[in-house]
Amino acid sequence: MRARRTLAVLAALVLALLGAAGVAAAGTSVAFRELDAGSRAAIIPGEPASDVAVVLRSAAGARKRLRAWGLDTTGVDRVDFRRRSVVVLLADYRPSGGYRARVSRIVAEGARATVTATVRHEGDFSTSDLERPWAIVAVGRPAVAKVRGSVRVVLR
Repeated sequence: MRARRTLAVLAALVLALLGAAGVAAAGTSVAFRELDAGSRAAIIPGEPASDVAVVLRSAAGARKRLRAWGLDTTGVDRVDFRRRSVVVLLADYRPSGGYRARVSRIVAEGARATVTATVRHEGDFSTSDLERPWAIVAVGRPAVAKVRGSVRVVLR
C-alpha cells in the first residue's frame, strides 16, 4: 500500500514538473512600460496594411521607423537604448476616430515575440476619417535580445 502511494506521489511530481517545463518553454512574459499611444488619420503609402508590431533597438532606427509611419517620436527620446528597446504596435485602420491601442502582454520565445493588445473606442471624440491606433512601449533590452523579424500581434 505504501509503495503504491509513493509511486502515485512520484508520478504526480513528474507530471507537475513536465507541465511546468511546458509552460516555461511556451515563452517568457516580458515586463514593459507604456511610453505613448494614440491614433492617426493619415494614410501613408507603403505602410503595412494590417496589424503590425516591431522591436526597435536603436534611437536612430526608432525615430526613422516612427517618422515613416507618421508617428510622434517624443516617446522614444527618453529611452536609454543601451538598456532598453521599444516595441511599436500599429493596429489596422478603424472606421472613425477615438480608438486607442493598449498593450496588455508581451511574450518572448527565442527569436519570436507575441504582443497581445486591445483596441477600444475611448471617449466621445469621433470623426468620419479612417484612423490607425498605435502604442509604443519600452522593454528591457535583454528580454527581447533574441527576437528577430516580425512580431506576432494578437488583438482582443
